[in-house]
Amino acid sequence: MNTASTDAILHTNTGTAAPANLNNVNKRAQEIARLSGELGYAAEASQLAERLCYFTEHNDNIVYVADAGGPLLGWIHAEVRFLIESPPLWK
Repeated sequence: MNTASTDAILHTNTGTAAPANLNNVNKRAQEIARLSGELGYAAEASQLAERLCYFTEHNDNIVYVADAGGPLLGWIHAEVRFLIESPPLWK
C-alpha cells in the first residue's frame, strides 16, 4: 500500500527556518520544478533551490511537500504577510 506523507522541506526549530539538508533541498527543487512545469509555471530547479535556501534565512516562510516514496505529488508554500489595508489573519 502506497500512502502519501507530508514532509517539511523547511521547518521551524526554535523560531528559525532551516532546510532538512542541502541534498534534500536540491532533490525537492527538481521535483517542484517538474510539477511547476506541468502546471504551466516553468522554473529552473537551481532557481527554486536558491529560493528554498532563502527561506532558511527568513522564518516567515514554510514549504511542505507530499510524496509517496516516488515522484513528488505536490507542495504547499505559506508565508506570513503583513498588509497595510488588512489586519493579521491570526490571533
